[in-house]
Amino acid sequence: MKLKTDTFFRVVFISGGILLGAVILWLSDLAPHRSLTGNAPVQPEVANVKAAALAPLAVASSAPQRRISSVLPVNREQLWSQFQSNFGSALEPRYFPDGRLASVQAGAKAGTSKPGFNPKDPQQAIARGREILSAAAELIGVRPDLPLENPLARGTDESVQVSFKETNSGYELAPGGALTLQLGAEGELIGLYADYITPLEVMNQPVLDVESARNKVETTSSSPEKIEGGRPLLWVGEVGEHPQARHAFEFWVHGRQIIIDAQTGETLLRRDRRHF
Repeated sequence: MKLKTDTFFRVVFISGGILLGAVILWLSDLAPHRSLTGNAPVQPEVANVKAAALAPLAVASSAPQRRISSVLPVNREQLWSQFQSNFGSALEPRYFPDGRLASVQAGAKAGTSKPGFNPKDPQQAIARGREILSAAAELIGVRPDLPLENPLARGTDESVQVSFKETNSGYELAPGGALTLQLGAEGELIGLYADYITPLEVMNQPVLDVESARNKVETTSSSPEKIEGGRPLLWVGEVGEHPQARHAFEFWVHGRQIIIDAQTGETLLRRDRRHF
């Protein structure tokens, strides 16, 4: 009799455990997912967004926003040592708080010269600039998505300045997004100044053409015949931990800069750049 009683209670206990497990599993499907480190609910969509934010490049499928993250070198000291060996052991670096190279200054001793260099020859200056950029790109955090392009050289007998502009899909970023190099008469590096923007979030799409954007300026201008420009660009409205940019057009009227949103046609900036 005792054997039958024990068997009965075992069957009841096991059946009850199976039923309780089924109820818990059913309730867990109805409840929001919870994080492994706290009690705050984490929806699957939020978890996906957080995972996407860690990827080098995340593109939102249902909105025009595009986040491009930076990837910093883990071997910064080795890269800098190699840069010094190529361009001058007395060069002194400065870094942004996130670890990216912000500037380089020549110390008491000038950087390494380039044989046969002519500071008044733009092609030579740009070639030298590309050589330095190539060596510093990883230290600056340059990404293939945001290359430094469109070089410009301005030289004298004593020195030359070479600048590159940061671009995204062919659009230059402004303001900021530049690399400026100051070279001496022999091609030695005197100064490097990086204003590279990363990560970058593009907030809209280019919808308007330049004439439509110009019409927007004409409606608020007292001198529509004086409107100049119309350069398409990515206007960086917020610079900080999460820089945001919008496709836009840049116009000038009597020394006043006007930035028009390339999607909505609204005025993003109107500023007097004249100097009296």
